[in-house]
Amino acid sequence: MLSYVWPKDRPDLRARVAIALGLLAGAKMTNVMVPFMFKYAVDELNGLSGHMLNLSDAPSTVATMATAVLIGYGVSRAGSALFNELRNAVFGKVAQNSIRRIAKNVFLHLHSLDLGFHLSRQTGAMSKAIDRGTRGISFVLSAIVFNLGPTVFEMGLVSAIL
Repeated sequence: MLSYVWPKDRPDLRARVAIALGLLAGAKMTNVMVPFMFKYAVDELNGLSGHMLNLSDAPSTVATMATAVLIGYGVSRAGSALFNELRNAVFGKVAQNSIRRIAKNVFLHLHSLDLGFHLSRQTGAMSKAIDRGTRGISFVLSAIVFNLGPTVFEMGLVSAIL
């Protein structure tokens, strides 16, 4: 599968894979930074409490902190979603190229088989199987490149921070 995701003869696709992985790393870093952003927001608001915010009593403090945390969480989730959508847009051409190359290889292999094979088989069912296989390849590529590897990366990053 690596030869289809990282083709030697297509530097444009290799650049897209590198950009997609960079965007993925940005999304994971944004997710990991959420607790730190909350910490800095609370510290900053606590330091400014005498000047701008009313943190003198419990209800005002809770309302102010809840608002700050919700805004920070919304901004970080939006940033993470933005990185993920950009990654999908950039990697889409790579995935489609891989699927097209594999489907072409299977198609050429089927046409190179002898007539007896085609007379004894249902070629319509073969077409359906090829279509399902190409969709499966898309799922496997995205699962390996964008789910399994990044989850391991994020776990390592969080473990290193802890």
